[in-house]
Amino acid sequence: MIKIRKTVTNMSALLLMGFSLSAQAANPLLGIIEGANWDLPIVPSGNFFLQSGMVQWNEKDYDDTGRTVPSATGGTTIEGMTRLAHVFSFASLPRVGFFIEAFQPYMSKPTTDGNTITGLGDPLVDLLVYTRLRENLLVGFGNFVSIPVGSNDISNHAWIDIPHIVADYRVGKFGVGGTYALGYLSKVRNGCTPTNGCAEPGDIRSAQMTLRYQATSWLEPFISYISQSQSHGEFTVSSTRFPGSHEEDVGVGARFTIKHGRWLSVWYDAGIDGENAARTNALYFKFVTGL
Repeated sequence: MIKIRKTVTNMSALLLMGFSLSAQAANPLLGIIEGANWDLPIVPSGNFFLQSGMVQWNEKDYDDTGRTVPSATGGTTIEGMTRLAHVFSFASLPRVGFFIEAFQPYMSKPTTDGNTITGLGDPLVDLLVYTRLRENLLVGFGNFVSIPVGSNDISNHAWIDIPHIVADYRVGKFGVGGTYALGYLSKVRNGCTPTNGCAEPGDIRSAQMTLRYQATSWLEPFISYISQSQSHGEFTVSSTRFPGSHEEDVGVGARFTIKHGRWLSVWYDAGIDGENAARTNALYFKFVTGL
């Protein structure tokens, strides 16, 4: 979120997401978190505009044995996310900060029949409360809510609630940040049939960690690791189960500070292991500026 996100963006950290029913978990939610995403200030008030984007090259999938196989869709997925964030605090709580942001994703992605669909994703709202236990140590708790009102071709039409814990620790020029999140999905209203009913996806567990180094006043490279799993789900009428999924990613990138309160982050993530998931092969960017 503020790092403002990655921080803000990132954290969303979360959801360019698009959890798939069969666990096409490429580009996990926490993939939008960058190096110093959670190194947040405690200030009386501040507003930020963030624009992030992702290009995913759909070349490989992981099958149910963990082997890589040709992608079921192929092509290229392009996602964007426009967000507005507000950070604030109260004089009576000098060591506590609050962060709230609204996201609007939009996407263009290939389908299994060779076509491309484009539209708005489900909007998201995030509220984070954090405190600095020490000057260089931050911990916080937040909650993302995805509201199922996106385009019919893009949205799964399911409510998603994602409580998450965040932390950040700095030592000299080095910093490490982490996020642990759980995702709970309602019944998916898109694609229901009389025979099977509606899909009830499994819960999602995600963990993310980044290590960064402040090389200069304007350059901060970072590396990251992400693990995301989704348990199996089933259909409401037929009780037919569909498998869960798992993927682990590693990433490398850098944040470029343009001036105080404005920066651009660019990073690349690649899947290194998985099961029943699309292999992440994605380039991300995030631009943040104070308003």
